[in-house]
Amino acid sequence: MYKRYEVLRFIGKKIRISLSDISIIIRTGFPMALQSMVGTVFNLFVQRLVNSFGEAMIASYTVVSRIEGYMQLPTQTLYQAIPTYTAQNLGAKKENRIRTGLRHTVIMAVLSTLVISIVVFFFADSLTGSFGISGLSAQYCAENIRWLSFPILLFALYFPCTGLYQGMGKGMVSTIMSTTFLSICLFLAYTLQYIPDVGFRAIFICKPITWVIVSTINYIYYFSGKWMRGKSTTAI
Repeated sequence: MYKRYEVLRFIGKKIRISLSDISIIIRTGFPMALQSMVGTVFNLFVQRLVNSFGEAMIASYTVVSRIEGYMQLPTQTLYQAIPTYTAQNLGAKKENRIRTGLRHTVIMAVLSTLVISIVVFFFADSLTGSFGISGLSAQYCAENIRWLSFPILLFALYFPCTGLYQGMGKGMVSTIMSTTFLSICLFLAYTLQYIPDVGFRAIFICKPITWVIVSTINYIYYFSGKWMRGKSTTAI
């Protein structure tokens, strides 16, 4: 390949620094780096809150995180394909395919997540026991994943859109969506714990409430058409 294709050969005299390319790389990569950093800080504060409720909650939250990861897997997998798909069709000036692709992705994400949600809701106790925890930890875990089971459909509904925004070159919009989710979720978790009837369950219900809020914000932005860089569009 090196000998056959000249474009793959590194020749010292031909190497040039392109400021425009560097600018594009920074504009594309910085939002993703910022999103990862914010996510790390969020996990730090959530873990601190979880730790304050004792060893049983710590053990249960570890298992909940694993199960939630499995529940999000279909959406996360489909999300990874959306930026490339969007960018390719944007370059080919096939804007209708972008909207169609998002529609199909959201449908697949929601349906596959629904199947998992049903299993998780009705077999929460068995799933919890398969991780080897028992007693109060198992009770916390089963209740937590039941709280997440069906509201997580809202995550499947909006999260693919963030991949679309990345493919459209609006990575900062995706980062703002994620940062908004993490900020609201953290605020609710730390605030609701002081309500007597809620207490430790603030950890269980903060995500479902936040998914409702962020999903609404996302689709208000999507239907506004601003993600199309000012081009006329017909919403899904």
